[in-house]
Amino acid sequence: MTLLKSILPSEVDWVIKPVVSDQVLDQARAIVERVRSEGEAGVRTYATQFGERTPDQPLTLGPDAMREAYDAMDPVDRDALQRAADRIE
Repeated sequence: MTLLKSILPSEVDWVIKPVVSDQVLDQARAIVERVRSEGEAGVRTYATQFGERTPDQPLTLGPDAMREAYDAMDPVDRDALQRAADRIE
């Protein structure tokens, strides 16, 4: 019994779907445009809106805070991050 039918490439209906929806692209464009026009204030607005920072927190972390965050990571996540960094280097 054959479960799969062989077909030619010309018989395939190719439907190319966008990776993300137009709505998502429009939202991303709006964010990028606002950050371009407002600079740090725009970044701070979205960092606050998305819950990444409070208005009084710095947008960047110093070396000590970065080391503390790295050390606090789950070992599996830390290993994945290290592998990605190694590939970049």
